[in-house]
Amino acid sequence: MRIGVRITEEAIFGVLVDDGQIRGSETVVATVSDDLGAAFEQLLIRLHVPRDQRSPGLSITFDVSRLLVPSPLETVTAVRIAPRPPTDAAHSYSGETTAQYAEHVQHVTGGFTKEGEEIAALDVEGLRRIAKDAPAGRRYVLTGVGASVNSNHELEASRILFAEANPASVTHSHSFHNSSFAVRERTSVINSALLAEGQRIITALAAVAAKLVPHARLFVMTNDGGSAPLSALAVKPVHSMLSASAAELVGAATIAGVDDGWIVIQRVDGEVLGEMADGTPAYSSRSKISSSEVIATRTAQLIPNSEGLIGDWMGVPVVVANVDRIDTSVNPRLSKSRHVRSSVDLAGLGAACAPLVEWLEQDVKIRSEIEKDQVLLANETKVRMRLVSNGVSPSEVRILESRIIGASYENSNTVAVRVRGIGGQRPSRFLTESAK
Repeated sequence: MRIGVRITEEAIFGVLVDDGQIRGSETVVATVSDDLGAAFEQLLIRLHVPRDQRSPGLSITFDVSRLLVPSPLETVTAVRIAPRPPTDAAHSYSGETTAQYAEHVQHVTGGFTKEGEEIAALDVEGLRRIAKDAPAGRRYVLTGVGASVNSNHELEASRILFAEANPASVTHSHSFHNSSFAVRERTSVINSALLAEGQRIITALAAVAAKLVPHARLFVMTNDGGSAPLSALAVKPVHSMLSASAAELVGAATIAGVDDGWIVIQRVDGEVLGEMADGTPAYSSRSKISSSEVIATRTAQLIPNSEGLIGDWMGVPVVVANVDRIDTSVNPRLSKSRHVRSSVDLAGLGAACAPLVEWLEQDVKIRSEIEKDQVLLANETKVRMRLVSNGVSPSEVRILESRIIGASYENSNTVAVRVRGIGGQRPSRFLTESAK
């Protein structure tokens, strides 16, 4: 039994899937910010989820992206670990987002080359002065030059802050993979501004689940169309703040039985277009939060289906309508498409059917073909183990991507490793033919 839950500020939507059939679909209209737990409890009651449910197969996946808005009250101190201070204001500035949420920006000497060799020793005394001068309970973001290869300075800085500053949280920018110092910092700053809301969501939802369905496994939708344990919101909520479109696309693919190909979703507010590849949404490795700012999170995107966007090279897209009447006059190119109408909330269905996804991305040094194969095999094993530890059957684990990526203008021995694993059924296998 799987339950998908989409939460907005005005309502909570739930879809129950069991034994290849959609067994229930309910909506609770409520001001969720006032009492998220009460709204979720009411939804479980309306879905008639057995209170004595002891099946280990019961799972609940939440799309909470509409609640994940960075709080202006959750300001952070950004600590930049680099060999020297910025030469001018232009080099110091890393975007509007950092300026909005980073109340203080501090510079500390340190950093590594792309080979992982130390350029400058970490200024421990400078860090201690920062810790001494700051009030307790502050959030910190640590971003070090070369930390994607050698994270020792970020880790040592966090130990000092935890020992002497009594912080609310410390985020290491190297945990968000990107070659750009500014992108890693910006992502970490946004993540820090979301931590309090992520923790609030976990507390409210987990308390209700513990009371009504104590044996249920709880997950959260991620931006790439997969899912992760709900506890991920306490560490990296930024990876769930853009998941609404991904959940909708997975729901559309499930109701239409599409593993590969383009899908047009007809909404009341217009058509959007998305692509499925190998059972998951096609993704972008970087995501824009504004016209000019990029953050380091993989995101599936639905784009408005404007006239002329669909080309012959796409084949014939499937049309999934989440409205009462399918309109084929909007785009004549869709007249030959297969049309499917959904009476349930697509994002809720997508959450119920989303697979578990695990990523491993890091910069490494390799000097031979043998080392490359060893690194890929070791990281694939880690990804498989993480998925299995989160409840996926080993037979349902698939490695969708495992490769070495060379970096322009970098040392030839330093490359990026990317491994993506997925656990669960393909969309075409979730529902029986009679349910589609």
